[in-house]
Amino acid sequence: GGHIVIASGGSQVTITTLDASALGALAVNADPRRREEIYLTRFILDETYARWGRDYVPLAGDLQPAMRYYDRADANVGPGGLHLEDVREAISEHHKTKLVILGQPGAGKTTTLYRLALDFALERLRDPARGKLPISLNLANFRKVNELPADFLRAHLETTGLGLSYGEAIAYRQVCFLLDGLNQMPADDRNDRIDAWR
Repeated sequence: GGHIVIASGGSQVTITTLDASALGALAVNADPRRREEIYLTRFILDETYARWGRDYVPLAGDLQPAMRYYDRADANVGPGGLHLEDVREAISEHHKTKLVILGQPGAGKTTTLYRLALDFALERLRDPARGKLPISLNLANFRKVNELPADFLRAHLETTGLGLSYGEAIAYRQVCFLLDGLNQMPADDRNDRIDAWR
């Protein structure tokens, strides 16, 4: 196995990837708060997410055409949209709770979702009362005929080890669902599936 180096403030710790994967086993008998901390720590240790703390280039700024934020339901956003320096501003500064990132293949949509997951994990560790739990899902797995989005989310939440029910997640607004792969859902009824998610 490989190694993971965690560096901060001039000091560093090295752990093996095997040790990092063992965190899941620790969560089984842990209390709810400890299970959550273990879940969030895995975002920091998993290179899929962690590398974007070092290597992320904000999805914004110099893109051509410039990145715009639109919201027909928000009177403060005109028909021309708002220019964003970083897509994360839509959440942090405009306080949007539902957001769709559109772009060509390779534009950085998935990478941005990884960075958002990492950001949310760090924020939740620092401030459990206000931070959101990142729940990453790939809609390529949303394939069952007539499956409802709530059922899909419910089934995924059960695999996280958090012990958090779908009803609790929705009622207490404790999570941020980060959904990728919209264009990877089955093509034959994709429009119906998109309508269900909407």
